[in-house]
Amino acid sequence: MKQEEYAENEAYWNKRSEIFDTQILKTYEDAYRKTIDNTKKYLKETDKALDIGCGTGVTTIELAGSVAAMTAVDTAPEMLRQAVEKTEKAGVHNIKYIQGDMFMEELEPGTFDTVMIFNVLLYMPDQDAAMKRLKELVKPGGYLAVAADCLKNSLTKEAIRKWYRSHTGKMPFVEFYSPESLEKMIEAYGFEIVEREKLFLHPVNYFLVARRCEE
Repeated sequence: MKQEEYAENEAYWNKRSEIFDTQILKTYEDAYRKTIDNTKKYLKETDKALDIGCGTGVTTIELAGSVAAMTAVDTAPEMLRQAVEKTEKAGVHNIKYIQGDMFMEELEPGTFDTVMIFNVLLYMPDQDAAMKRLKELVKPGGYLAVAADCLKNSLTKEAIRKWYRSHTGKMPFVEFYSPESLEKMIEAYGFEIVEREKLFLHPVNYFLVARRCEE
């Protein structure tokens, strides 16, 4: 991500942190609950996991109890501040929070048993670079867990709002997937889809788990 794009992204999500838990999470509460429950099935107590775009720690904190170590990254310092505060209150001690993105050198290739990227991948301007990096981070045989709004051909208010705002510079880039195009993209980078579910219908919030193929 270019420096200018990174700064714009950070500013946008810092602002969104003000309403994330009170408004956004309330709307998608059931989808987040299913995301957590579905992901837990693929985690082991010995795993090292990575949560990309962890936000206020909604999924991070709950999933940390299923792994040995959790690394969580986000570009927005205000999102991370809230996540750290929640983590301390919850008495969870195996999460390492880092301000940054998935391309940081601090994240070593092939070191994570499971990489999670929930409701973040669609905001990546360079989808090819994002997928190559995700494959690099996941161990061969490890898992990639994704949740993403699939807005292609959707006439919902949310899809129209995001199309307008992203095309007028009022919010970051948005990729308009369909469930089929999202799956096809992930498979093209050497992953095998092992689970899929529509968590929210209007617009579709699509969850999937993909296993990185052995090479």
